[in-house]
Amino acid sequence: MTSGSLEKMYDGEEHKGGSVSIDGGDLVGTDELDVTWTKSLTDVGEVDNEFYVTFTSGTAANYNITYRYGKLKVTPRVVTLKSADLSKEYDGEPLTNGTAAIAIEGEGFVKGQGVSYTFTGSQKIVGSSENAFECIPNEGTNLDNYQINKTYGTLTVTDRSEKYQITLTPNSKSVTYDGTEKSVSGFETLEFQINGQTFYVSGVEASATGTDAGEYPVEVSGQAVVIDPDGNDVTDQFIVNIDDAKLTIVGVDSDKSASNLPHTGDSAALYAMGICGVAIAAGAGALFTFRKRNNYK
Repeated sequence: MTSGSLEKMYDGEEHKGGSVSIDGGDLVGTDELDVTWTKSLTDVGEVDNEFYVTFTSGTAANYNITYRYGKLKVTPRVVTLKSADLSKEYDGEPLTNGTAAIAIEGEGFVKGQGVSYTFTGSQKIVGSSENAFECIPNEGTNLDNYQINKTYGTLTVTDRSEKYQITLTPNSKSVTYDGTEKSVSGFETLEFQINGQTFYVSGVEASATGTDAGEYPVEVSGQAVVIDPDGNDVTDQFIVNIDDAKLTIVGVDSDKSASNLPHTGDSAALYAMGICGVAIAAGAGALFTFRKRNNYK
């Protein structure tokens, strides 16, 4: 006696039974028998389709019975999961799947079963990457019963149509003339907050130097580079403006006493003669010329 083989795709239901054939002879007269199936299969796998018979009419002693078994087989249920294609302009924030739905294709999950998702894909700078995800089975769901095919959508970040604008302000400085060289350099800040993130500017320098009274424009050199918090070069998404700045050297008052004037340069000679800031007697015939008159008021 031989049991047949049965195969089906996983459906959450018990898989058993089938047909039994009698080979090599037939039952005699009114003899009858009943089949009892001893194996079943619900989850994916394969077992012998075992059974035994009992005579409801007649007796087994009159027969030499040999059993041969077919197979019970359950194959995986095919489910295809597909994440969405998403895009946005660059804003400094990572693009992730968010609340976008997963498309379920193929046979789908058996009623009452399913999965939840953890999305691992992320795209922060201009470019594209996979909208990757992982599946977490819900309670009562055995993923061994499924052939899960994952198709990842694409996360795409595009260039901004309207660039972010940031302004660099070089340091300014105002000092009093004392005959020595003065200088100023650097910027008020090279850090900027956009959408709660800090961006850094590098690649530029600013400086000015001067000795005589007057205004000296701060000169800026180099090419501004904007770096995001992760160290990515995102300069293409920004317009970097630079304000004007200056170093101001203010001339000293010429009516100060000699001891209060800087004793260098033009005033040093007057101080040495003991007449700087002192009235000169009429007819003394002394003549003094200041080479840098703007250094004194």
